[in-house]
Parts: sequence; structure tokens; C-alpha cells
Amino acid sequence: MHPFFWLNLLTAVIAGSLSIVVGRRRSALGSQPFAFLMAGVAVWSLAYGLELASTSFATMRWWLWVEYLGIATAPVSWFLFALQYAGYRTRLTRPRVAALFLIPGVTILLNATNGLHGLYYRRMAVDRSGPFPLLDLAPGPGTGSISAPRCCCSSPGRSCCSSSGGTPPAPTTARSPPPSRVRASRSS
Repeated sequence: MHPFFWLNLLTAVIAGSLSIVVGRRRSALGSQPFAFLMAGVAVWSLAYGLELASTSFATMRWWLWVEYLGIATAPVSWFLFALQYAGYRTRLTRPRVAALFLIPGVTILLNATNGLHGLYYRRMAVDRSGPFPLLDLAPGPGTGSISAPRCCCSSPGRSCCSSSGGTPPAPTTARSPPPSRVRASRSS
């Protein structure tokens, strides 16, 4: 068994536990996207550990596909967490959130159906030259579909968190200030 299997298993247990604990605190600022992010990291870590522990191509390919459920959704989850944490919760409408998950959805679909078109990976094989079998992957033109959300969501997510100074913003109200109480004098 690959020695990194245990490290990935530990990471999956920690991330999964964080997902459950934080997910129960729905009222906490950014809790839902953070719980989703940690669930994605848990899936990614566990599936990668199981890929490393696998010896057959079919099993490795299956776990690679499962990994992408976490890999593809992590950047968008991070971005949503950062936006909520920085105080932009009102701008996160359901259509906007759904639009953010379009590219991860395409990425997962491309990866799952790669055997039909070879767009995500041009070539997939098992490299048995080392002490442990590993997948040898040659990226295809669709591999860039995961790069876009990583770049577009990770950097703005970091800047949203850093602009808040590391602390959540104070609660704000959507009301406008009260109108002036001074009455204009009438000329008669």
C-alpha cells in the first residue's frame, strides 16, 4: 500500500469532521460554503488516497473520477466562502451561485466521459516503473476547464478575505439613513 494513503485518509477525516461541525452552525457567517468546501476536500483526499492504494487501471480511473467531485468544486466553494465572509452575502443569489458551478459541472462531465472523446486526458495509463503503480496522465484540451475556476475564484477569494482584515465585517442594514427633519420655510 502506498505510504501517502494514510496521510490522505487523515486529511479526509479532518476535513469531513470540519464539514459536519461547521455545517451545523448555519447562522455563522460563511458556514455553508465552508462546510461544502471541506466536504469537497474530504472527498478529494479520500479518493486520491484510494487511487494511490489501487493497483488496477479501472479502479484508479474510478477514484480519479471521484476525486474530481472535490477538485472541481473547491475553487468555487472557496470563492463563495470568501464573499460571504467579506460581507457580500446579499449578492449571492441562487442564479449567480448556479452560474459559478457551471464550469465545475462541465469539468466533472468531461472527466467522467473522457473515454468517449479524450478531451480531458489524451492518454491514461498505469506507470509501474516505481515502487507503487501510479496513473500516467497526458492532459487534453479540456484540462483547462479546471484551471479557469482555480484562477478566477482563488485569487479574488484571497483578496476578499484579506480586504476584510481577517475579521468578519460588522453587520450592516440595507436601510437608507433617515431623511432630514429640517423643514424648508415657506415664503408667503
